Amino acid sequence: MYSNKIRDLQRWLEVSALTLMLALLPLSLVSCIDEDLSDCGTDYAVNYRLVLEQSLTMSIDEALNLDNEQALAEILKDELSGVTSNRARLVDLSFYHIPQGDLSEQRTIRTDASELSLSFYMQPAHYGHIALAATQETQDARIEGRGRMDELSVIQNGSDTIDSHTTGIYMGHCDLDIGTASATFHVPLYMQNAISIVVIDRGSSPATIVNGFTRGMATGLACADSVWRFDYSRVIRNRMAESGELTACYAVCFPSAGDDTAGRTVGVRQDSGEDGLWFTDVYTRLPDGKYVKNVLSIKDRLKAGTVHVVKMKLSHDGQLVSNTASVGVSVTLDWKPGGDYDIDM
Repeated sequence: MYSNKIRDLQRWLEVSALTLMLALLPLSLVSCIDEDLSDCGTDYAVNYRLVLEQSLTMSIDEALNLDNEQALAEILKDELSGVTSNRARLVDLSFYHIPQGDLSEQRTIRTDASELSLSFYMQPAHYGHIALAATQETQDARIEGRGRMDELSVIQNGSDTIDSHTTGIYMGHCDLDIGTASATFHVPLYMQNAISIVVIDRGSSPATIVNGFTRGMATGLACADSVWRFDYSRVIRNRMAESGELTACYAVCFPSAGDDTAGRTVGVRQDSGEDGLWFTDVYTRLPDGKYVKNVLSIKDRLKAGTVHVVKMKLSHDGQLVSNTASVGVSVTLDWKPGGDYDIDM
């Protein structure tokens, strides 16, 4: 689904190839004693490639291209480098019998590459293959339900309040119909998390920005069918970056729901009367110690593998002002801490 944009990105992505010959690590290794060799395995090559819909660092540069924004853009790119590197440090490979759906073999590969070419010795059979990759080892998410293909899921770690992800998470599928002759299969892996950035121009406002929390995002992914799971009680604690009069509240998280995900989401959203696909709550504090809660309602879907940048202005009374039709703002003046999250964490 990203094929049109991938070709445009090939001149941006520096692809480093690493060939790992693992012929001595068999998958479903069989004995070849009988004269009938129809059940004997042979070598099969599987090529893996990390694919981005867009260059994330270029997207940040394009969104923050004004003179007073470029220093902040450099800070954000540096702080997000562990997510945007598109180089896998950890690759998790699961092979399932088809049509039974039970696990045949699982391998974990530690590497540092954008492309991998792996050679396996496999028994002729029909396999469903799911590949996961991470740009660095992390506690952001965990794998559940590995024993069956229809239950394999990536679940975001954490309870009600979740820290911003520190790694890029990729996933790809492949149907391996293994015959008796050698073959090569190609598995593109697409980024599954996304980046939300709220850039606030503080100007001469006496108010300070305390923190931000992003909500309305997916909390897990059913891998076989690419179905996103939602638990709308969870929020993502933003990280903050600052340069000059600009402050960025940003979060790396799973994507939001949207019209094009209908039928591919699980979870019921309680109607709170808020108009938006996802939200970022930004808390500000005035010199007299009073807090202001700003709820940004964002109508554009946050898609996996993309960066979404919103620009706001901070007024003297602690309110955020938007000039973008796709972003609404509702404000609670003299907001009392303790009703939502621990905003000073």
